[in-house]
Amino acid sequence: MNRTSLILAASVLAALGCRKVSDDESSEKLDKILSRLDAMDKKLDQIGQGRAAAAAAQRPPEPDPRSTYAVPVTEADHPRGPATAKVTIVEAADFA
Repeated sequence: MNRTSLILAASVLAALGCRKVSDDESSEKLDKILSRLDAMDKKLDQIGQGRAAAAAAQRPPEPDPRSTYAVPVTEADHPRGPATAKVTIVEAADFA
């Protein structure tokens, strides 16, 4: 049971303590409250798991480190060195 559930249960117990109630009646009410809180915790856990799964599904695939990729280089990219070089190092940055 998380902290919010405990605080809510304590608040209900304090409210029940303000009026005269039999022990059986207060025990039944407390059991109902605790079962509802447990059901809410389970739903929240399911929602959290669903969000984590959705976030994992939205990730783009990782590039294969064993592959060679062709990246077009234009004059707008400010290349250095000869255009006939056998290897081109491409430096990229994303400031998003």
